[in-house]
Amino acid sequence: MSFERGTFAVTIFELPDKLPDDYIERFAARKAGTLDSVTDELQVGWVSGRHLLENNITEETISAGTGCRVTLRKAVRKIPASLLNAMCSREELIWMRANESDFVPSRVKKELKEEILEKNLQKFPPAVSGIPAVIDMATDTLYICTGSTAQLDEFLMEFNETLHLDPVPFAPAGMTEELAGCSVGDIPSLELVKGALDEPNVNRDFLTALWYFNETGRTAKHPEFGEFEIAVDGPLVFANDEDGCNGAAEISVKNGENPLRSAEAKAALSVGKKLRKAKISLVRGDEVWSCVFDADKFNFSGMKLPEGEKLDQDSVFGERLLSCYIFKSGIAAFFRLYAEMMLGVNREKEVAAIQRWVAEHDGV
Repeated sequence: MSFERGTFAVTIFELPDKLPDDYIERFAARKAGTLDSVTDELQVGWVSGRHLLENNITEETISAGTGCRVTLRKAVRKIPASLLNAMCSREELIWMRANESDFVPSRVKKELKEEILEKNLQKFPPAVSGIPAVIDMATDTLYICTGSTAQLDEFLMEFNETLHLDPVPFAPAGMTEELAGCSVGDIPSLELVKGALDEPNVNRDFLTALWYFNETGRTAKHPEFGEFEIAVDGPLVFANDEDGCNGAAEISVKNGENPLRSAEAKAALSVGKKLRKAKISLVRGDEVWSCVFDADKFNFSGMKLPEGEKLDQDSVFGERLLSCYIFKSGIAAFFRLYAEMMLGVNREKEVAAIQRWVAEHDGV
């Protein structure tokens, strides 16, 4: 999975401050070791964003335009479990015959295993993986190319220890404070059906509202990047955290030519279930960004950017970096539209219109 080409998963963060002047030296000081030095203990360190073997971190290897690309590499060397067990069993049989014994003491088992690892571990190649990321220094935005919570935690911990920066998730909590000047807890829960029980979840409310904006032709305007449209498509995942939601807590709608108009989708909406995950397309003129939006995690998988025009590698990278920022800005513009709707003087009127949309939603 590469930021520079094709589709990718991404979770977006905003940096609380500029990168320190010596950020390259800091990454280099915590670079990954050579593969020859990898043992059965996990080795974690930075490599360039170009490939997992490049631990020479310099301005040339990690910089491109206004961006900085790095990868947190993890490497460990192991003997496959089934093979290690077989090797241990063989050595234990040899030991029992040599010592005329019917069993092997646990202390001896441990010693035999340690000897096997010492003699054979370096014969096996290390397992290597990485979590790539791109930092846009012009906009102080961090794009981590994963949707895994565990990988995000690993990356952010090492990132903080390296640069002493604590990135802020691009999510409703931060956007509410920046765009609306209040706490995310001040945004009322979106009541799709009067009386339907539901725990407050502004992330799911927002994704469900995007579906409503799509079907009612609502657009969002950004002061720098203009007007955006939004489209929602299947597969759809509906969720409701309350026990009294009349049915399963989660419903997936994947099949059929039009999941949005399926009987399953209509049934989910009619009891107040909200979208947790769906495919979305952000449109600006002839440009289309498409991805699967996981509202709970607020990340985007299968991200496909508009076709670019640049040919050389650095220009392509810069173009895609700008494209990601435009996507981020478009999502923020739609969230502003949603927040203003829920916090404005016409909120009751707007919510009533959404409830009519739910009630009249077609299902086939």
